[in-house]
Amino acid sequence: CTTPAMSLSDDGAGYSVLVTGPGNAVTSRDARVSVMEAFDTGGGPEVDVDFNDYTLPADGALFGSALILDGVGVNYTPCAVLTEAFESQSGSLLLPAPAGSTPVADFAATWMMLIGGGSATAADGASFVFGEDIPDGAFGEGGTGSGLIVSFDTYDNGDTEVAPEISVTYRGIAVATRPFDIGVLRTGDVFQRVGVRMNRNGTLDVYCGNTAVYRNLVLPSYTPFSAGRFGWGARTGGSYDNHWVDDVKIALNRQPAAGPVIAVALSAGNLVFTWSGGGTLQSTTTLPGTWSAVVGATSGYTVPANEPARYYRVVQ
Repeated sequence: CTTPAMSLSDDGAGYSVLVTGPGNAVTSRDARVSVMEAFDTGGGPEVDVDFNDYTLPADGALFGSALILDGVGVNYTPCAVLTEAFESQSGSLLLPAPAGSTPVADFAATWMMLIGGGSATAADGASFVFGEDIPDGAFGEGGTGSGLIVSFDTYDNGDTEVAPEISVTYRGIAVATRPFDIGVLRTGDVFQRVGVRMNRNGTLDVYCGNTAVYRNLVLPSYTPFSAGRFGWGARTGGSYDNHWVDDVKIALNRQPAAGPVIAVALSAGNLVFTWSGGGTLQSTTTLPGTWSAVVGATSGYTVPANEPARYYRVVQ
């Protein structure tokens, strides 16, 4: 079954399936809907590459089978062809974070992507990467480097894969994997927009065409990147597809500084509140309610754990 058309107002709505039979009925657990706006980069992105002049920004590079090819991109303009629909290809596009944009605490990247036009079985997929140690060279759907990898895997190689899938790896940790119908990734001869947004609060948002893939996905032990390169890679094997990229836009460090995070620990029957960056600890007994400063409170403030419930926040 399918749901009706969704809008942002449906975010968080619950759906369940009722199965009835002779003398019995079973209702599934609720499934919560996640509806996400297809974000863009806003005006004047720091990286804006449409390949129409057949050139790359300074220090940009193509490797392996990758090339800029005329007439196959969006509106039949040039685009970056990572692989064509032939066997055993591997190609990549690398673009540096512009001078003055590091450290990178947040970014929003969008691009037009086409996967399709190949063999009966899709293969093998593409990836988007960002990190301090992205090496020169071609790479495929598994990505490269030890930073952020978003994999758009179209071929199931067995083992632990559930391809077609979109997975996220952050600093060597496999964070999440979601299987999809092949139609989400493989679009024939049509480009679709893809977005990856790394947020300053250490979460990740991803969409692929009209599909919300990840929203507020927590990146474990998140730290900003001191420098880095962005990259797109793709690969084919015995089965194959075109893997093409066009209209790359990346906005860097546009989000406001993340607010303070309060850590709460239980010690000797007391709650201990710690936070960084100074600020004023406030509390209230109800939400919504009137917030009042906790007089004299600094990081490390304690309160008996058996006191009546209160809500706390730090204002900086």
